[in-house]
Order: sequence, then structure tokens, then C-alpha cells
Amino acid sequence: MNEKTRNVQQIVIRHISEYTDVEEKDIDVSMTLGNDLGITSFDLVSLAYEFEEEFKAESEIDIPKDAETVGDLVEFVKNMLERY
Repeated sequence: MNEKTRNVQQIVIRHISEYTDVEEKDIDVSMTLGNDLGITSFDLVSLAYEFEEEFKAESEIDIPKDAETVGDLVEFVKNMLERY
């Protein structure tokens, strides 16, 4: 894993931890957002807003509905940052 991916992963996990009250050390990229962490589609909208703030996104972030795992979310955010 390269440094940029590692940094994005740490930030995404930190936000998930703050949102779900699951400790960062207990969150793994293979965990499912819904089943393992209890994150709903409404929660994803809130997380998207947090990512917009964190990364100072120039436009609204739309997390894809097919994002199922923490790893999917990390990849989405990483790819979004590469577009800016």
C-alpha cells in the first residue's frame, strides 16, 4: 500500500470511528459498512459531508451506492482526490 492510500485509509477509518463509536483499531478495510458497522445510506451522506470538509473538496461528494466495505470507501475517496 502506498503512502497516499495509507493516509486516506487512516482518515476514512478515523471518520467512521467517530461516526460509529467503533474504535479505529477495530475497523478493518474488509468490514462491511452495513452489516459490520451499521452504517446506513443516510449515514453515508453524513460521512460524505465530513469527507468534503476534511479534504476541502471543490464539489459535492457522492458516495456510490455500491460501496459495501470500508475498503470500497477508501478507494472511492482516493480516486475522488486524484480527480481534483
